[in-house]
Amino acid sequence: MVAFMPLSEERCEAIAGQLESCDDLAWQLGASLGGLGVPVLMYGGRAGRSLLATRRGTSFFASTRRAAPREAAAELPFDFGPEELPQRSGVSIVGAMPYVTNYNIQVEAATLADCRVAAAAVREEFGVQVMALPHEEGTHEIGCNLQAARGRDSPPTRLVLEAVRASLPRGAQVAKEYVVGLTPGEALGRFCGETAAPHPNAPWRYDCSLDS
Repeated sequence: MVAFMPLSEERCEAIAGQLESCDDLAWQLGASLGGLGVPVLMYGGRAGRSLLATRRGTSFFASTRRAAPREAAAELPFDFGPEELPQRSGVSIVGAMPYVTNYNIQVEAATLADCRVAAAAVREEFGVQVMALPHEEGTHEIGCNLQAARGRDSPPTRLVLEAVRASLPRGAQVAKEYVVGLTPGEALGRFCGETAAPHPNAPWRYDCSLDS
């Protein structure tokens, strides 16, 4: 799976031009992969379907189940590449979407039900994808996909952490919280050769000065 994402946490309306540019890049890559004989399914604005809907049109989720068949399969017609799905290459899923920050919170001294209540509170307050699952050594983990949408910026991790702590019962503690990969600010900072700082009046935006 390949995702082209603007390095921003602003709502979709504010980054419409960047999303369109990412979509253009995605379709260029899809066409190139198809030219190499790899079947490609596209997602995003131009494709008219989400990453989740596209994955559901393949054997992606079924392959994660125990004793699942190992053969790749797809129910959707390919946007590029051959009509038949070669087992050697499988299918590539390519598209554009708002940036996703994978943010996990490990909780101890709480039940799975407690963590699911906290996850529901985050989902209701911020409108993001979140779930609670059993984790190592008797702890549980609340996994969040922090992503902007129409009319909504991607929430800062500190606000999500505050919402989780406020929803946990007395005695429960956050053992660890971390981002898998990079936040938009960290990714932009690597490009700039410095740490990109959140905008003082808009924490979902990042300022980065490039030397000429």
